[in-house]
Amino acid sequence: MVRENPRQPSPPKTLEQLRSFVADIQSRKVALRLGARAGKALASIVESPSQTAICSISEVAEAAGVNASTLTRLSKKLGYSGFNEFQDVFRNHVADRQHYYSEHVRRLLRGGKDATSHTLAERIAEDEVGNIYGTLQGLEAPALEAAAQRLIRARRVRAYGARQMHAVACFLSYGLGMLRSDVGLLASAEQGMAHGLAQLDKDDVVIVVGCTPNTRGTVETARAAGGQGMEVIALTDSRASPLAAVASHAFVCESGGTFFGNHTAALFVVAEILLTTVAEQLGVRSVQQLRRREALNSELGVEF
Repeated sequence: MVRENPRQPSPPKTLEQLRSFVADIQSRKVALRLGARAGKALASIVESPSQTAICSISEVAEAAGVNASTLTRLSKKLGYSGFNEFQDVFRNHVADRQHYYSEHVRRLLRGGKDATSHTLAERIAEDEVGNIYGTLQGLEAPALEAAAQRLIRARRVRAYGARQMHAVACFLSYGLGMLRSDVGLLASAEQGMAHGLAQLDKDDVVIVVGCTPNTRGTVETARAAGGQGMEVIALTDSRASPLAAVASHAFVCESGGTFFGNHTAALFVVAEILLTTVAEQLGVRSVQQLRRREALNSELGVEF
């Protein structure tokens, strides 16, 4: 009886899938073994998607510190037919980033010509419910409690998010500021990110919020904060996200669906859960802090 060879699994089709696959290789969750040089080269290539997308195999190999034949063998070991198919992952990633929002609308128009406002509303709502449910399935109580403790004990807490994610960062900053002092957004537009980070030290916490396509500024901010010894808490959309890679605590919030940008309901729900966990762990101190705030509101004639 002839034993068939096990079928080679399909190689990753997107950069996020490839990053996740690389993480699984490094943690030995998959059986694939790479040599030290090949593994280091792969990590370098994955961290430079724009360069990998446009350069020749010789240029990519030189930047990664290996020769071109090593990249060819590596590509085939990962399941691709060769380097060109491997490089397509990076080319598609760059193209998707450049047309992320317009492509979402184009697919919506192509697939929903007969959709009414009501059916479209149902689709958006179903997407958000699915995102929230999927996110909750991956939340772990110990991680929430540990992150909440860091938010309580840190000297200062700053939050940062760009574009859509700025609203989530503002929500986190405002909510946490109701429970403790010295909380705010990382930097104003006038002062810049370097100024904001320069006000912090290793006893402080930076919350970063970002989803695909992450802005370069968000990723660089997270890396700079981590490099300065600050603790980073990330709300992002994938374990393979560059934000998750530098965060001490990363909460994965599903954000896919029909909307032409990132769906944000799951991000806000996780933010609410995190803030509620902080309030619960603070106990009577959270009540005292909120009553002090309520008294100030009354004195200033602020409506609740």
